[in-house]
Amino acid sequence: MKRIRMRAWAVAMICLLPMLGFADLAEAKEKILIKIGLAVSRAHTEYMQCEKFKEIVEKGSNGEIEVPIYPGAQLGNNA
Repeated sequence: MKRIRMRAWAVAMICLLPMLGFADLAEAKEKILIKIGLAVSRAHTEYMQCEKFKEIVEKGSNGEIEVPIYPGAQLGNNA
């Protein structure tokens, strides 16, 4: 069940990548920043999925997109 959920999450994230406007990346001079805030700890599977998303995005954009992850409700909680 965890594998299915993890794959579904990864597919959803990959499907969202075109919405970032990759056509404009060639013109962009600054790095694009996508902050991910999580209420869970680093040991949770949701964090691991975000790590994989970060890896794919940063590698696919040749470092033009930066994805910092803030676990443990550092940016606020879900409420």
